[in-house]
Amino acid sequence: RDVIQPWLNADKITLHPWPGPAQILPAIEHCLETYREDCNWLAFLDDDEFLFPAKEQNLTEALSCYSNYAGVAVCWLLFGSSGFRNRPEGLVIRNYRRRASAVNRHTKCIVQPKKVTKPWALGHAFYCLPGEIMVDENFKQIHGLFPEEPCSNILCLNHYVSKSVEEMEWRRSRLPACADKVIYTLEQYLAADAGYNEVEDLRIERFADRLQAPDGQMDSYR
Repeated sequence: RDVIQPWLNADKITLHPWPGPAQILPAIEHCLETYREDCNWLAFLDDDEFLFPAKEQNLTEALSCYSNYAGVAVCWLLFGSSGFRNRPEGLVIRNYRRRASAVNRHTKCIVQPKKVTKPWALGHAFYCLPGEIMVDENFKQIHGLFPEEPCSNILCLNHYVSKSVEEMEWRRSRLPACADKVIYTLEQYLAADAGYNEVEDLRIERFADRLQAPDGQMDSYR
């Protein structure tokens, strides 16, 4: 709450408190129904997933070519610890620079809420209205949960799944949003992290200065 309080004070975000375990599905359903008529696009992301355009300066430009579709599914890029044992100072996007070499088949969806009915698999897939389809970034229709050819040349979704060992330990101390019990052990996190540091990917760093701009300058970067 402390992190988002400045944006609440500036009336730039709306907070819907949603207590209880395993509440992510009803929260997504509520969001769709509440804001269906209020926006052109809705993205359903976790707070460790950072969405950005690979080349354009903002998402409005990048999404404009998908307006004829119900939504676009963006593939995960799985980032690891970059060798940090303790949480480093500074921005996540500057500290954690290494990821798995392969683009992950899992996606998160950016949907046009007037063209979808409800979530099929949390934020990973949605039911569409008759005649509407979901596509990947290359405009290929997605049948099921996964695109046939995962890629991230137009839209990127950096998933900072590990971060430092310290943060992995902390993550084990809380329940996930999608379940009523802890799913992975620390040993499983550490084992997975070994494969999340294969290549360096710095594409998101061009947005770092914008994130650190004084609050009064943020509007110019939307």
